[in-house]
Amino acid sequence: MHSSGNICKRIAWIAGFFLLSTGEVPVRSDVEKALEIRWRFPQERFWEYRLVQTARIQNYYPSDPEKPDRRSPVHTETTQGVISLKTLDDGNTYGDIVLELKDIREKNQSLLLSEAQKIPQKVCRFIMSADGTMEQYSGPLKETYIITRLILGVPLQRMKLNEVRVFPFSIYTDRDESRSPMTGTISHELRSLERHDNRSIAQIVTTIDLVDRSTEGKVIENTWKGTGTSLFDIDTGCLETASWSIAQKQKLSGTAPEEPNMIVQIFDITAARSNRSN
Repeated sequence: MHSSGNICKRIAWIAGFFLLSTGEVPVRSDVEKALEIRWRFPQERFWEYRLVQTARIQNYYPSDPEKPDRRSPVHTETTQGVISLKTLDDGNTYGDIVLELKDIREKNQSLLLSEAQKIPQKVCRFIMSADGTMEQYSGPLKETYIITRLILGVPLQRMKLNEVRVFPFSIYTDRDESRSPMTGTISHELRSLERHDNRSIAQIVTTIDLVDRSTEGKVIENTWKGTGTSLFDIDTGCLETASWSIAQKQKLSGTAPEEPNMIVQIFDITAARSNRSN
């Protein structure tokens, strides 16, 4: 999980998800008019987003029952890359992500990267529809799909200004439906709608709270909690910026002193549109 050569597992989120149930619960509403926030994919359109991610990783080891678990030094990896989106004839868009590992730190000291580690990698590709859902996703499971889906996602339903909607849901983490699904909630808030440079920009705040109890190796539980803020151009139908802070906690079956019983990863992610000509 922590091999620095495998950048795919650093920029996360989930291939092959199957939505089981979705409902939405309005929490509050201050205005009557509801706004639908969707991507627009006119012909021959291209978007590019610069991506920066910092992942801080720490292992926890079992100790005496009356003492707190021992912790490893914080391992930090910084990755940069590009999200590219290009419209298709059917009204959807083709997307891919290319990442490059820039820095690894142990005990706040930068480590020397090998030439192989410096090579940019295309970590995933997908087809995305106007509502932000993805089809034909090809890439690593879980982390990469989740992060990609959150960065590019839009509210699941129409939103009113200053309204929060919470959506309970359950999804499988792979195509084997005999395994336990990931369950939790995702909420959206349309926090503001303002004019900038003659454009209508919506500020959307999203939170996630997910639990995955499907066993995989020594992982017995995997939880995700995080908050993201996006600026979305309503007039042109595209994302301007997105920033996320996400905590992933893995509980492990290891009980030996030299084996971690928990791994905590903190992801800080920003994406910003870099091409303005279209």
